[in-house]
Amino acid sequence: MKEKLITYKAKRKFSETPEPAESEGSKGQRLYVVQKHDASHLHYDFRLEHHGVLMSWAVPKGPSIDPAVKRLAVHVEDHPVSYGGFAGVIPKGNYGAGTVEIWDTGSWEPIGNVDEMMREGVLKFEVFGKKLKGKWALIRLKHDEKNWLLIKEKDEAWNERPEILGSRLPVVSKLDMHQFRPQLAMRATSAPLSDEWLHEIKYDGYRIVAWKQKGDVYLISRNGLDWTKKFPDIAKAIKDNVPDETTIDGEMVVLSREGISDFGGLQKWLKDGSGSDPQFVCFDLIVEGGSDLTGLPLGYRKEKLEALLTKLPEASRYWLRYSTHVVGHGESMMNEACRNGLEGIISKKVNSKYFLGRTSSWVKSKCYQQDEFVIGGYTKPGESRVGFGSLLLGQFNSEGKFQYAGKVGSGFDDDKLNELKKKMDRLKVSENPFEELGSNPGAEVWVSPQLIAQIRYAERTKTGSIRHGVFLGLREDKFAKEVTGEKAMNELPIEISHPDRILFPLLGITKLNLAEYYDRMADRILPYIHNRPLSIVRCPDGSEHACFFQKHRGPGMPESVEKKVRGEKEPLLIAATSKDLLTFVQFGGIEFH
Repeated sequence: MKEKLITYKAKRKFSETPEPAESEGSKGQRLYVVQKHDASHLHYDFRLEHHGVLMSWAVPKGPSIDPAVKRLAVHVEDHPVSYGGFAGVIPKGNYGAGTVEIWDTGSWEPIGNVDEMMREGVLKFEVFGKKLKGKWALIRLKHDEKNWLLIKEKDEAWNERPEILGSRLPVVSKLDMHQFRPQLAMRATSAPLSDEWLHEIKYDGYRIVAWKQKGDVYLISRNGLDWTKKFPDIAKAIKDNVPDETTIDGEMVVLSREGISDFGGLQKWLKDGSGSDPQFVCFDLIVEGGSDLTGLPLGYRKEKLEALLTKLPEASRYWLRYSTHVVGHGESMMNEACRNGLEGIISKKVNSKYFLGRTSSWVKSKCYQQDEFVIGGYTKPGESRVGFGSLLLGQFNSEGKFQYAGKVGSGFDDDKLNELKKKMDRLKVSENPFEELGSNPGAEVWVSPQLIAQIRYAERTKTGSIRHGVFLGLREDKFAKEVTGEKAMNELPIEISHPDRILFPLLGITKLNLAEYYDRMADRILPYIHNRPLSIVRCPDGSEHACFFQKHRGPGMPESVEKKVRGEKEPLLIAATSKDLLTFVQFGGIEFH
């Protein structure tokens, strides 16, 4: 394999380029990948794993799924298999300088003997990718060792769409917009210290993902609501200045004169249009001009975003603000944020890809406690107060039970008291909605748990109740069932050893990422597999190494994960709780059948 990479290594300076030097071949399925390479000329690198390397062809116009179209494919040097997971920027002055994106990936199977077909100049194969599928052929031109033709064969995977590469091609459909869930940060007890992290101000507003498709703009909240009409000036600034087929992630905020986000001010503006105008603080570029950037490093995505926003007219830059950051110096950044009265900071791994949902590559550190709670009731007001006395608050646990979390009676003026009481009275119920209440909090009116309150507080008691709470406003960008007590990073039902072990190299997913995913999804998974015999796919060293099925308890596994089944000599594996799911992940499990 090393001999096959001599040409590859000779063309590169690994002290300057982030490209991998070499790697072992994958085990199991043959890797197939197409990388979009925006170098001196845009082209697509078509790669097929064989004999421990990636055979590679540069396709200037990219693959076509029309069998009548023959694409020139220039045979280039073999690449290491690990190159199949590479996405990033090759610095100027280096061979192939430019941006590399993973455009498609999957596996492939030859239709015949690969070595013989390569000698004959006709390589036939089948692709199992996310975008490309079915049977293909690479045919070498006569008397020309370098130039081949890439052709799609007419089979069940072929359809009538002649092209799939156009730069105007939307990455997602309009339906996908409302189903899209942005990347979320986990809670950390302190800010990361290494230079692998960058740090941004944590803004207190509404999370918004802005989409521009076919000339139309959509401002979508984190739970899929279309809020475009609520912020017409921001929508117009995007429509007039941002390229089509572009998606920006950010926070809708109202800023004080000191530059501090004011959630109450945003609420007031939404209510009657008074106070300071809202602004869209942009911190990530997900899609630009039809190019999906989610597989590229965060640092690169932010560079592209800053360049995009810097070009805007001054009037538009008022509505669309770039979220600046500092690389490293997490502790100093956190101290400065707290000293200036900010809520805290968001820390993000510089080289991380964009993942949907909550991940450990983004973490938030807070200067003070602030969370969402659901209103479950209220007390009647005292002699000098209107509306109500205190709100009774709760959060949903992992089993969906509504648990009491204390009361709050501060942060209201008479208008807020009366307005909120009207909303609560429309949701009155006769029975206590809290499943775990503890001592009677003195409620006089119960409320169906639907309204979400943003609360700042000093601390929590051992029983989970808040102390010295202050009401900041109601949230409309979430569903009540989403309001759960957040866990700090690494706070899982069991300890996960080797949390940074890479299980899925092409996606950069670690063992901890997988454990966090199954912990979040347990409530959706368990109803289908609860106490049913399971066969676990275990890959102790990652998905590209040896994997095997296991259906009986192994050494070190607790007795809680086994069940005696009639007709079986040995007990079979089961999962009754989220802890059981994570036990299997701890032992290298990645799939449940």
